[in-house]
Amino acid sequence: MTRLRTMVGRFGTTCTTRLLALLLLTMPTLVPAQYTYTTNSGTITITGYSGPGGDVIIPSALDDLPVASIGSMAFYGSDLTGVTIPSSVTDIGTAAFFGCSDLTSITVAPPNAFYSSVDGVLFNQSQTTLLEYPEGKVGEYTIPDGVNGIETRAFDSCTSLTGVTVPDSVTMLGDAVFQSCTNLTRVTLPNGLTNVPNYAFFFCASLSSLVISTNVTSIGRSAFESCLSLTNLTFPNSVTNLGTAVFFGCTALTAITMTPPNLFYSSVDGVLFNQNQTVLLQCPGGKVGEYIIPNSVGSIAYRGFDSCSFLTSITIPDSVTNIGDAAFQSCTALNNLTLPSSVTHIANYAFFSCTSLTNVTIPDSVSTIGNYPFQFCRSLVNLTIPVSVTNIGDGAFWSCTNLTNIDIPNGVTELGNFTFAYCTGLTNVTIGSGVTRIGDETFHNCSSLTSVTVPASVTQIGDASFRGCSRLPSVTLPPSVTQIGDSAFRDCTALTDVTLPISLTTLGDRGFYNCTNLTRVTLPDGITRIGSFTFSYCTSLTNVTLPNAVTIIGDGGFYQCTTLGRITIPSGVTDIGYRAFDSCSNLTEVLFQGDAPTLGLYVFESDGDATIYYLAGNTGWGPTFGGRPAVLWNPQVEIVAASLGVRTNQLGFAITGTSGLVVVVEACTNLGNPIWTPLQTNTLGNDPLYFSDPQWTIFPDRFYRIHSP
Repeated sequence: MTRLRTMVGRFGTTCTTRLLALLLLTMPTLVPAQYTYTTNSGTITITGYSGPGGDVIIPSALDDLPVASIGSMAFYGSDLTGVTIPSSVTDIGTAAFFGCSDLTSITVAPPNAFYSSVDGVLFNQSQTTLLEYPEGKVGEYTIPDGVNGIETRAFDSCTSLTGVTVPDSVTMLGDAVFQSCTNLTRVTLPNGLTNVPNYAFFFCASLSSLVISTNVTSIGRSAFESCLSLTNLTFPNSVTNLGTAVFFGCTALTAITMTPPNLFYSSVDGVLFNQNQTVLLQCPGGKVGEYIIPNSVGSIAYRGFDSCSFLTSITIPDSVTNIGDAAFQSCTALNNLTLPSSVTHIANYAFFSCTSLTNVTIPDSVSTIGNYPFQFCRSLVNLTIPVSVTNIGDGAFWSCTNLTNIDIPNGVTELGNFTFAYCTGLTNVTIGSGVTRIGDETFHNCSSLTSVTVPASVTQIGDASFRGCSRLPSVTLPPSVTQIGDSAFRDCTALTDVTLPISLTTLGDRGFYNCTNLTRVTLPDGITRIGSFTFSYCTSLTNVTLPNAVTIIGDGGFYQCTTLGRITIPSGVTDIGYRAFDSCSNLTEVLFQGDAPTLGLYVFESDGDATIYYLAGNTGWGPTFGGRPAVLWNPQVEIVAASLGVRTNQLGFAITGTSGLVVVVEACTNLGNPIWTPLQTNTLGNDPLYFSDPQWTIFPDRFYRIHSP
């Protein structure tokens, strides 16, 4: 500015005008770059802002089009301290400035036919509806008389707000209106209000008391959820409807009081019930010690005891037949529980994260166990699943880290996904004879599991079923199994030997990934594909037999199998994927029985000693293959040579073939059950190689073959 005044003094008004024009010419390229926007019928809607923040004046036009709208959450998370809205704006979306934690003032430039601002707060033009309160505005606030509505999320996350006075003119509050006002300690609600909306005071962590007027008839879902400082709540007898999760997470709440007479609700000893006390609706989260449920109760509602973290004992009478989902979720001090014989179903999440629960007695009346009912019950040691149970849901015992032994009843037909995942103390599992499917990640990371019996009824093993069972030395799979999912035995580092059932047709990707102690694998004839990284990092694998039906070896199929010395590729293989045998540092011989297949990149990378062998009569072969030397495998016995037969009392024969080939002569005594024993290893030269067997006379039958090493 100093420089501008100097230039005015020297050059006069004309130069000043030119200088201002030059400065203004740069603005259209800078200001639009700070905004993202859409166009509609020749007007602009701002949808985002990426400018430096501070005190921002929103332009009335962008790209020569008027700015008419500001979208919902358009300025989310921006470093605004103040914002001025142009008079051209006719529509502002909900929570347009949500997440602007430093914003202290919202100003509407007059004249505007739709919006106005008073003391930095955004209203509609007639100031009858409060639309948005700046999150950074500090202290208490009194809403002006004449306001009759407060918009959805108007005060959401106003963490510097400590108190609000709402005038009696207000009859409507929007959903989540004071949500996450974490320092709000005081609210006065108007007498004309009939509805406390959904999430109205959700996570108002400092709110310690609240008076609800006698005209309120409805309280929305989660209206007071996670109000951590709220100690008691009294509802007028006008209330006819309470939403779900109204008080969940109110850990200081010791009493919920319903003023009588009320035709819908009642309270006894600070616990909320329906009017005739047959349904327990909500136990306050701050209730301490032991609690005995009244004999009149037949049902415990959804999350009825959720987060009652100071209750150590709950007695459930035989009158109870129904326990709702998550009924005892996060009762972290509860240590023992006996379910009455009237209960037939354990609901979803029923005891989720009851971290002190050591013992649960499940009666013989129970037939189904829902999803995740005991997840994170890390102290649970003793658990007997009764024979009456026929269904166990997903994640039923996930992360029950002290559970050591489990017997699955014969009536159960399927183990759900994650059923025992991360049960790191589980050592033994007996699976009942009725189970047909073991789900995805059922025993994932059961790192102490040393024994599991898979019954003959099982036909399918899901993805990652036994992944991370690092102490499991062996698994016997019955002939009934036809499918093994992806990563089923991944990271089973103690597994040494696997014989897969002849019925198996599908072996998923990464099936034995990182089984570092696996030494040999026999694959059944029905396998047509070696999946991606199926045996990757099996660093002890020395022997694997691929069935003739295999047509594809996937990416990284044997990557980093550092002890694998040789492998035979069946004639039907047409594709070998990326890095399939990469870093098999001990691989010396790969024998292809058919035509040259299609290769991905780096198939034999870092396999410096590997030689490729192919058979006569097949196509596509040259002097190298995949960067490795390729050699015709053509050794044969000269059946008409003079050397064939007995010479000097020894049975022998001559072998011919390409010079440099290494051949092994093997023998067996029974072709019906052949066990081939290597007798001699030789390297062929330019002349025929003579083999003789000095022990031929001691066997009634002796059969020979030549083989690669």
